[in-house]
Amino acid sequence: MSLFHQLVPFDGMWIDMNEPSNFGTNEDPPVYPPDHPNIKSLKCPKPTDPKYTGLEYPNYETAAVYFRSGEHLYAKTLCMCGKTQKGASNMYDTHSLYGWAETVASHEALKQTLGKRAPVISRSTYPSTGRYGGHWLGDNTARWEDLRAAIVGSMEFNLFGIPYVGSDVCGFIGPSNEELCLRWQQLGAFHSFFRNHNSDDQPDQVGSEITQS
Repeated sequence: MSLFHQLVPFDGMWIDMNEPSNFGTNEDPPVYPPDHPNIKSLKCPKPTDPKYTGLEYPNYETAAVYFRSGEHLYAKTLCMCGKTQKGASNMYDTHSLYGWAETVASHEALKQTLGKRAPVISRSTYPSTGRYGGHWLGDNTARWEDLRAAIVGSMEFNLFGIPYVGSDVCGFIGPSNEELCLRWQQLGAFHSFFRNHNSDDQPDQVGSEITQS
């Protein structure tokens, strides 16, 4: 980080996709880029396999998995029986700690590089993350429902002890519109973390360009 700062001076860090991700686990064919047509998908053990540990299909899965039909805990990530901490733990137990650990390491590296506390924004967080960095509420959609959700999300993360938090102002997915973006900018002014952001296939959310929707 120190070497990079000598080339490109920066004031903080944004760490994204900082949880174990693997698109295509247990999928045939896996969802991989066209230039990788022959890669086989990662296969996790099933209840009928001799080496099945019970972690891939627990009796009580998370709500996020429950409401996504046909998916399980390993969806878009690694097998829950995968070993971490030099074989001492399972992915099932440590999956949510990756983002937290990276936030801690980034916080310390920034402090050594800049000589002061600096902002770290993480996508994946865990209890006590607020001591080391902040959080943004993830990829949202340019809808009024998501504007309302940004209010709830910001308040909830303050309750979680992560007060440095905000959303993708105006919405990330889909085209925004002038009124929605205006109201979201007004809301974002009260967030401790403010960022206007949208996907690269949508019109810019600045000036008159946004009025096309």
